[in-house]
Amino acid sequence: MIAPASRDAAKESRKPRPEEIKTILDEADNRLGFTLILFGSTHEFARNFHAVAL
Repeated sequence: MIAPASRDAAKESRKPRPEEIKTILDEADNRLGFTLILFGSTHEFARNFHAVAL
């Protein structure tokens, strides 16, 4: 959430503005975020993968 905004700001040779950071954090309030990285031996190994949160 903040990382993509920082990346976009860097593309414009600037830092993220405090208002941008506050907006992002307000939108993410009461949400849980995570990243899932899958590795496999073929390009189609995850074709039928279905994530389930337990």
